[in-house]
Amino acid sequence: LVLSENDKLKSISAQELPTEREFVTSIDTFGTPRKVPTLAMTPEEIANLPPVPPKAPVAASAPEGPLRPYPPLEPRS
Repeated sequence: LVLSENDKLKSISAQELPTEREFVTSIDTFGTPRKVPTLAMTPEEIANLPPVPPKAPVAASAPEGPLRPYPPLEPRS
C-alpha cells in the first residue's frame, strides 16, 4: 500500500491470487483429487441451455386492510 503526499492512494502491491484449481486444492479436506467445475461457459454450452420459461403474469389485487380494526393510537378528545 503506497500513499502519496496528500494521503491519497497511489498504488497497491499484493501477491497474485491463486487460480480456482489452486484455491480449491488448498482448502480440500478430502485429500482425493476431484474434478473442479469451471465457472465460465463456452458459447456452445450457452447455446445448449434450455430456454428460459416466460414469467407468469402477476395478478393485480386490491390493497387489503387489517384483518381486524385497531383502536386509534391517540386518545380522542
